[in-house]
Amino acid sequence: MNREEVLQALQDFKEVSGISRDKCIDIYNQFKASDEIYSVRVLVSGNTVEVKREYFWNYINTTDIREVYSTGYTKISKDQEFETEMTKLRQEKLRSSDKLRFERNAFNKNLRELNALEDLNKELIESIKKLPKNIKQNKKVILDTNSGVGVVVISDTHFNELIDTPTNKYDFEIASKRLRKLALTAIEHFKKNDVNKVVITLLGDLLNSDRRQSEYMNMATNRSKAMVLAFYLLRQFIQELSENFYLTVASVTGNESRVVGEDFDTSDELATYNYDYTIHQFLKLYFEDNDMVQFIDGNFGEKIVNINGQNVLLTHGVALKNDLEKSVSQMFGRYGMNGVNVDYLFCGHLHSARIGDTCSRCGSLCGSNSYSEGALNLNSRASQLIGIFYNNNSRNIMNVDLQNTDNINGYDIIEELESYNAKSVNKKNKFLVHNI
Repeated sequence: MNREEVLQALQDFKEVSGISRDKCIDIYNQFKASDEIYSVRVLVSGNTVEVKREYFWNYINTTDIREVYSTGYTKISKDQEFETEMTKLRQEKLRSSDKLRFERNAFNKNLRELNALEDLNKELIESIKKLPKNIKQNKKVILDTNSGVGVVVISDTHFNELIDTPTNKYDFEIASKRLRKLALTAIEHFKKNDVNKVVITLLGDLLNSDRRQSEYMNMATNRSKAMVLAFYLLRQFIQELSENFYLTVASVTGNESRVVGEDFDTSDELATYNYDYTIHQFLKLYFEDNDMVQFIDGNFGEKIVNINGQNVLLTHGVALKNDLEKSVSQMFGRYGMNGVNVDYLFCGHLHSARIGDTCSRCGSLCGSNSYSEGALNLNSRASQLIGIFYNNNSRNIMNVDLQNTDNINGYDIIEELESYNAKSVNKKNKFLVHNI
């Protein structure tokens, strides 16, 4: 092909693909870097598009790309042979076939995602149906509206993350022990303070992201299977507390548990396109016949829950900046402008516990990992929050250290772990990923 044909092909590629100029230049540089690259994949308007090398011959350069994208057309000589009617027809045919290929690839991608989600839901439904629904209750709880209302804050459990560092170990078995330790500590603390009603808040990131390669390699099992195992753990936690207290479960979604895509959207619709939301709904399905447990739906991006007369804002914490108190005051002001007074806020996200007068940040169940220690120079411990809200507008929040679980019998998921072949820090065939 001569230069004019190449420029025309590039113009056709621009019109069909919708790829921006900068991304086109980036693709060009990838092909220039290696002659062995035949095609690359790029993200365009949320869809993955495969770009072949044939659009980027050695006859063009970045200047030509900028000219095509800035002028909207290329100046092609009328005297060239390719301007014949036959060539025009071939160009139109090529343009149509390319457009169909791009549309077909995008459509197939959406179908694959839909099929995967449908299979996942079927697996979860079958797993829930197999579980016995014998509601065991030690005694009838007498509700006292004058006593304090307990709160258990669970955030950033990252159930499918596999951590093996000199300072921290984490897999599903360790997660089950830490979650059980939280339950035992909360039950003891609430009983000592005559609490008979408890709010369980799930603040998101129940599963770990698998979008980046290091995350994918450090997964204990894939996220579809991890959802089932996470459900097993959380339903046993809720069951144990329901034998002693009236429970209300409220959830918001996190950024790591979103189903697909690089961007985290806080809209109501896309906030539910999240594994945290799905786990909440299946827990709700399991406990639908339990009079001791109720679930709150509504907005899963942020949620206001009135706990013993105090309006408590639940959020994962992505929108909160380094100056936590200032960010919290701004959020309180936003709600105040809409006629809702907020008394307190719970968040997570940073895997580091912090308790304050107007807000508390929950730590993580998994604790520190190689990234936080090696790349961010942060060293945290596994922890979660519990507290009591009183009807005189006072509250007491405390951090529960869960790092060590000696002599703690975890929840029963051994059979499920084996059936799903989940990786463990105790398995000899495990491998480590070293961050450089």
